Amino acid sequence: MSPPVCREIEEEEEVPFLGLFNFGTKPSIKMPDDNSFYISQDNYDNNKRKNPPLRPQITLMAASFICTLVSGLSFGHSAVLLPELQNANTSSIVVDEDTGSWIASVYMLAGPMGALFSGVFVDVFGRRWGNLLASVWMTVGWVLIMMAQNVSMILIGRIIEGFAKSMVLTTSAVTVDELADPRFRGSIISVNSVFIATGIFLVSALSSLLPWRVVCGIGAAISVVCITAFAKVPETPTWLVRKNRLSEAENSVLWVWGPNNSARAQKELQELRERYQPRNEKDCNNNIDLKTRTVAAIRSFFTAPVLKPFLIIHIFNIVQAICGHSIFTFYTIDFLSRMRTSASMDENLQTILISVVRIIGVILSSISMFRLGRRRVGLLSGVGASVSGIALAGVLYLKTKETGSLVSLDTEAWLLFALIVTFVGSHAFGFYPLPPVMIGETQPAHIRSVLCGYIFTTNDIVFGIISKNYISMVTTMGIHGLFIFFSLACTACTVFIYLFLPETQGKSLMEIEDYFKLPNLMWITRHKYVKNDTKQVQESKDCCLETRVSA
Repeated sequence: MSPPVCREIEEEEEVPFLGLFNFGTKPSIKMPDDNSFYISQDNYDNNKRKNPPLRPQITLMAASFICTLVSGLSFGHSAVLLPELQNANTSSIVVDEDTGSWIASVYMLAGPMGALFSGVFVDVFGRRWGNLLASVWMTVGWVLIMMAQNVSMILIGRIIEGFAKSMVLTTSAVTVDELADPRFRGSIISVNSVFIATGIFLVSALSSLLPWRVVCGIGAAISVVCITAFAKVPETPTWLVRKNRLSEAENSVLWVWGPNNSARAQKELQELRERYQPRNEKDCNNNIDLKTRTVAAIRSFFTAPVLKPFLIIHIFNIVQAICGHSIFTFYTIDFLSRMRTSASMDENLQTILISVVRIIGVILSSISMFRLGRRRVGLLSGVGASVSGIALAGVLYLKTKETGSLVSLDTEAWLLFALIVTFVGSHAFGFYPLPPVMIGETQPAHIRSVLCGYIFTTNDIVFGIISKNYISMVTTMGIHGLFIFFSLACTACTVFIYLFLPETQGKSLMEIEDYFKLPNLMWITRHKYVKNDTKQVQESKDCCLETRVSA
């Protein structure tokens, strides 16, 4: 197979973006003559090169999976902790419904601080230290709750856990994006979601067998293992090149490619230097004052290759955040008790089964992303969540009427449980794992950590607000009204995926950055910019220019 024929773009021009911003740049990309995703001649050749060895990838995966497992434990903790704390017969610390809502919500409300802090911290001190610090804070949070003598200690422990959870998700996503083989990058981050789901299942299972303090001790022990695991992973070569630490960057690249591929490692390092070091030389210049750096960073943000992926992923994440999966995770037992899904199973057993379904859904998602790509997985997930959500709302609404349901109570209970399983499984198949997969890989390298931190921050704010207002939402809208709201949000998210979300499966981070230099904003309109037509290629020149920060 021969590579697509590409035409060079040579002019340097001032280019408007969506009629709002102008930026002048020098070109460095090529427009392909076919209708495929953008791929340059160099990247085409790189795709045929020998792939990195598996051992470093396995080390990276192990560290990432352990840390996300701990995040899953803390994420699902409130769903099983609150019923125990509200039972005066089994707990030395007793809380009411309002205090319980604070224990659930402060976890997410603390997330923005962790995400913002990690975005800045990992940009200054590196991805590796960010992962280690996040794991230390997670250990502290678990220990505080385990040793809690009053509600205040539990709240402080949950705040620290929420802070650490956002740090873990932000820094691990950036680390995997920059160290993982493009063949496995999406699968690794997607399998991270499997381990988050596994953590939710594990904390549900452990809480049904052990006292809540013992469960917290197990969470702290796994957090210590996480510290040890990430201590074996080096700093990413992208960050080291941007900081002009080239000898360390060379060692990091050699770690990825192995000592037997030194020539390939040198070529990889040279590619990173060509792409990132010019910007780094300006950033590392001590003669540039803070005002100039700030202005340059702001100008860099308001350019098409940065603003387009940021807006697309940001909007996708905000809409996905109100689709219902997270609030259902926090209040699983409360949801089930209000819906009275089955008389033959208690809520704890149903929670465990739902957690198993979540794990299976994310595993299928990891496999499907590799086979089908991000977009198809997202669309299938959206359709399943939308249909099951509106069906749940319909059955629950009939329960509120005097005529009642059209089927027996036992059949109705099992129907509700089946619809809940479908709703959660559909989310787990796409909406749940897609955001962490696509946040890091779509954002430009020079501002990736900051943007990832900001996006995770806004997500946590939305999650926190919804979690805190869950009781009032149920009281005002009813449980059926809540699922109508979730279904409408799922439908909106599905439409957005179809129109805007790009396909990134199998693409290197450089190829993804180059795609966003094309003039189109909507994925479905990309074809008209890459057709084998001289006139359209000429028109595309105006917007396909590389953005550089001018200091």
